[in-house]
Amino acid sequence: MTEPREEYEELHRLVDRLRPDQVREARARLHRLVHSGPEEQRRLSAEELVAKHRRLPHVDHAELRREADEVFGDDRVYDDRWDRRS
Repeated sequence: MTEPREEYEELHRLVDRLRPDQVREARARLHRLVHSGPEEQRRLSAEELVAKHRRLPHVDHAELRREADEVFGDDRVYDDRWDRRS
């Protein structure tokens, strides 16, 4: 959908008025707006984030670790600070 020419001209005038320290943020916001889906065009509230989190599938971390060990082996290159076995 094409917007009226006046709106594009106004957008260009606003971009021309940006200070150098505002350019990076404006570009990032425009990039997110242009490349996001309709549900991503606004930030979720804390309540919405909690509700979305509750809908995520449960992950059994011990089972995930066992499966990873089966595929990759259990020799760790680093200390796993998230390992709750100890």
